[in-house]
Formats: sequence, C-alpha cells, structure tokens
Amino acid sequence: MYRKYNAKKTVVDGIKFDSKKESVRYLELKQLERAGEISALQRQVRYELIPSQHDENGKVIERPCYYVADFVYRESGKTVVE
Repeated sequence: MYRKYNAKKTVVDGIKFDSKKESVRYLELKQLERAGEISALQRQVRYELIPSQHDENGKVIERPCYYVADFVYRESGKTVVE
C-alpha cells in the first residue's frame, strides 16, 4: 500500500499516529507541557475553513472544507496550531 510521503504509522502511549515524525513531535510537546512551557495540548483538532454552500432552495451545492491540525496548544498566552 502506498503511504503519503512514505510515512509509517506509529503507536505511542496507545495513540496511533500517521507518521513516526508526528509521534516524535507529540513526545516533544508532551515534555514541554510537563515542563510548563506549553499548556492545553490537543491532537487532531478540526477547523471548518469554508462552510457548506446552499442554493436558493436550501439544497447543498458544495460540502464544507475542513483542516485537521496535528496539534493545538497554548504558548505564552497564544494558541499555536501546527
């Protein structure tokens, strides 16, 4: 099976990641969170970029478009999306 960018799925802390690189970043962020440098770490946060489009009769003509962030966390009072 072909994988995007030759990524290999990995499991860390019982969590499935799409790539080894993503799992390594998760461990880095968890360490930063434990050290108090970041807070409110979340995974796979979904953002709606473009809402669904409807015609004059209310029929959906285009589905919404979403972006799923690998990680979202708070750092120095700001939300970071990566």
